[in-house]
Amino acid sequence: VFLDNVLDRGKILGQLRRAVSIARKRGYAIAIGHPHHATFEALRHAGAILSQVKTVYFDDFYREHYGR
Repeated sequence: VFLDNVLDRGKILGQLRRAVSIARKRGYAIAIGHPHHATFEALRHAGAILSQVKTVYFDDFYREHYGR
């Protein structure tokens, strides 16, 4: 899920909710964002959303599942 193709905190939080929903259904989701001010602002306010899933770096996920 691309988080910040629209640089608006509310839209980014909506994309995070979408990623969490996908993760809860499939067991994982990948969320991609950029170091924009709006993205950081959204992440600062995303605790309740992200508390529903375990967040990890992609390389850690890859190593855990594919052993490389």
